[in-house]
Amino acid sequence: MKTYVHASVVLRDCGKVLLVREAKAANRGQWNFPGGHVEPGEAMAAAAVREAKEETCLGVFLNDLIGVYTGVMRSGDQSVRFVFGGHAMTGEAAAGDEITEVRWFPLEDIGNLADEKLVAPKMFKRIVADIENGISWPVSVLSEDDDVDVSVDKDSPDE
Repeated sequence: MKTYVHASVVLRDCGKVLLVREAKAANRGQWNFPGGHVEPGEAMAAAAVREAKEETCLGVFLNDLIGVYTGVMRSGDQSVRFVFGGHAMTGEAAAGDEITEVRWFPLEDIGNLADEKLVAPKMFKRIVADIENGISWPVSVLSEDDDVDVSVDKDSPDE
């Protein structure tokens, strides 16, 4: 079993959320939040910003961390998805890499999309429920400082 790590962004504007329609064969035509695979050595927040720009042609700012979601994919592999909340800073939303369409949906409408129209529908709907319930944390809860030494202090007594 493999584990895939993804970073996504829920872009909000005036009560609407931007979704992307996937072009990749496995999920062709299904709606998703902008996002994708985290590259080796890449920070989660940086991956979310990069993926959002690649898929929507927007420069984005991350406001918060909505949550970390796990699930088992159709292949049997595991998926871990870091989902950030954000807003567009620059650009006009347009279909980017491996995306056929971008569309702003009212938040109340995306929770009602049929499962077959969504990538990972159970996870997607958990994310929507958390958004509707106002669940989020500061982005700073992710400690991604490469300079932090987390090794055991050799001079401290054993506890």
